[in-house]
Amino acid sequence: MRIPSGLSVTLLVLCSLAGTSRPAPGAAGDCTAPKLGTRGGSQHIEIISNKPFVRVRFNGSRPLHFVLDAGSPFTLLNTGVPQTVGFSVASETTREGGFVVRTYTPKACVGVLGVTVPDISIGDIELDHVSAVEGTRVDGLVGGELFSKYVVRIDYMRSSVDVFPASYEYHGDGTIVPLTIDGLAFTDASVKAPDGHYVRGTFIVDTGVRLALLLNGPFVDKNHLLDGQKRVPRATVGVGVGGETRGDVFRVSDFALEGLHMSDVMAVAARDNVVVDADNGLAGIIGGDFLRRFRLTLDYPHHRMILEETPETRTPFNYDRSGMFLPAEGDDFRTIRVHRVIAGSPAEASGIREGDRLVSIDGRMARRLGLEESRRLLRENNTRYRLKLERGTTRVATQIVTKNLLETKAATVVSNGG
Repeated sequence: MRIPSGLSVTLLVLCSLAGTSRPAPGAAGDCTAPKLGTRGGSQHIEIISNKPFVRVRFNGSRPLHFVLDAGSPFTLLNTGVPQTVGFSVASETTREGGFVVRTYTPKACVGVLGVTVPDISIGDIELDHVSAVEGTRVDGLVGGELFSKYVVRIDYMRSSVDVFPASYEYHGDGTIVPLTIDGLAFTDASVKAPDGHYVRGTFIVDTGVRLALLLNGPFVDKNHLLDGQKRVPRATVGVGVGGETRGDVFRVSDFALEGLHMSDVMAVAARDNVVVDADNGLAGIIGGDFLRRFRLTLDYPHHRMILEETPETRTPFNYDRSGMFLPAEGDDFRTIRVHRVIAGSPAEASGIREGDRLVSIDGRMARRLGLEESRRLLRENNTRYRLKLERGTTRVATQIVTKNLLETKAATVVSNGG
């Protein structure tokens, strides 16, 4: 497997932040690694926006709310958080693009999921906008440094994680997928093109991405994966560390991973460099809406992941059916605002505008529903909802009928060769 020569903008920022963090050693308290039995230790977690959220402590600090993120090779805290849990800035440098890299002291004893990881150099990165998109506070990202020392099994259906020692041996009938570990986890997979042939490429396995498949735009174009296909062009599909992510939403008829075939997978062809760098040779990212369908074991010590099928595995891949991209705002992330409206979508047909505040859905207050449940409702197909919106000082009442966006005026068809 060939590791791409370049990483995404997001990952380059992460590498810069953590790669330059070399604080002087400091007392981290008791950071003795626990003795795990072969059955490991199980912890309850939250699954929000297809991402696992865990509680993390630093040098015995209060628990913080982190994404368990295989897309982050380092341990990163939201800007401002390190100082609140006992760290101080050792140095500060402004990098190309205006990114500020801070080093902190002392090193950290990271406690997560009932285990500890000692002597971790921490960095920080601005995550407030990520919190808004998740509808919950995101204090940081923890990933590669944990996965490199333990075997981690995520059961999305049961909202639990099991942690095993590096010596863990798997006995089961799950699909074993080889990984190449280079800070991140890379694997090879194949995408079926419209003409029936399969295109092979290298993908990052990333539990911190909400989408099922985020494909590199040049990879899609080079291999004509959109020829004759319906697509929703340049939709806003997320906001990550690097900013707003836009891409063409379409379906991949078959995605093959070590003999495992998944049909009609919702995919996005990235049309910016925020998550997938156009020039890095990477095919794309396998994200949460794909991984959550399995009991997922990330076994970095043995350079593999294991996908065990669950009742969710063969359920249809869905996407938003309203045409709205909704983030949250406010200290409690309970105020839901319309950030983008897709042209030709049910939302546009209902007169919804960017900037509107969502007040209620069928009489249920949006503040009580929260962002996750509001989005879930709007993924239902052919469902009529009564909406109340706030537009400036005016209350607006409307109705929306959700529909598969690929079957609406929002979709266009790419001609062969174009």
